[in-house]
Amino acid sequence: MGITAGNLRQVINIQNLVATKDSYGSDKKSWQNFLTLRAGVKYLSGSKGIDNNEIFTQYGVEFIVYFREGILPNMRILFGSKAYKINAISEIGFREGLIITTELINE
Repeated sequence: MGITAGNLRQVINIQNLVATKDSYGSDKKSWQNFLTLRAGVKYLSGSKGIDNNEIFTQYGVEFIVYFREGILPNMRILFGSKAYKINAISEIGFREGLIITTELINE
């Protein structure tokens, strides 16, 4: 399975959580862009449920990108106006690419 450049049509931002100190000295956590990549997007599955009288969705998406060092499961992906939690990162071939399996973050 190889990666075809023509299939990497979407732009995604990979973000990591950064802790900074505010003017009062307390910790403030915010998401900061780590990488901007071209990606192929594959929609896996979705479901909708009700929990505590609140509707929530589970939505799985796979992002296929060229291989990059430093992408970790504690990061998140911004695609369009939505944020996705990284569940798994699998290597394609030997350092050819990555399959990043994610889940939509309900905010």
